[in-house]
Amino acid sequence: MDPSRFPHPGLTFRWIRTITRRSWYIHNDGTQWIVTQRSNRGVPNPADDSGGPAYDTTTLSSSNKLYSFDDSALDLSHDEISASVGDFVYEEKQFNYEVDVRIGGVWFKVASQAEGQILNAERTGSTGTVASDWAGVENSFSARTIPVQITEGDVRAIVGGTEPISIDAHAND
Repeated sequence: MDPSRFPHPGLTFRWIRTITRRSWYIHNDGTQWIVTQRSNRGVPNPADDSGGPAYDTTTLSSSNKLYSFDDSALDLSHDEISASVGDFVYEEKQFNYEVDVRIGGVWFKVASQAEGQILNAERTGSTGTVASDWAGVENSFSARTIPVQITEGDVRAIVGGTEPISIDAHAND
């Protein structure tokens, strides 16, 4: 966002990031792949994920531009007990960034950008150390809109093979 297109000095800008996120366990029980929801946030309404005042970096850069972006991580530290070797954790995050300007005491949206992130990790060990037990399969982030819902096609692309796939009735709640 380039604030130089607003010629009035002293304007106040802010950025807001919202998130819709779902995360799933993909587990093979020996006969089929079973998909259950691991967690969610911002469902059904996007949650404010701006980070609070400490992250409100609305100071213009030396190039007279405002930057706000974060490629978030996948916390696997709580999955050491529930995930077996060969299981996957798959997560989709839809971020929406908005830049507002304050004019006459009222905030106006001047720019927005949708960013979608997909994270996928496979449990490869059982040492009790996340760095040793999990292998990153995908961490992609780009200007896109993703559905934040898992389908049989998504699962097949992750696990391959021909074993049946069972998606829990509440996996996309």
